[in-house]
Amino acid sequence: MAFKQDLGVAPGDAVLLDELNFAEIVKGLPAKARLVLSAAMGLPRGSLKVRMPDGR
Repeated sequence: MAFKQDLGVAPGDAVLLDELNFAEIVKGLPAKARLVLSAAMGLPRGSLKVRMPDGR
């Protein structure tokens, strides 16, 4: 049986990542993290919660 896991990210803390703000949001992240987030933007539907090491 599957279950939903909520890690407590408040809706106000969420950031919509798109082509317009990608460079600003991923600035300072390692190349592999930028690559993964870039690929995740191409997902056809759904959402993904990511907590970065710096707390963002």
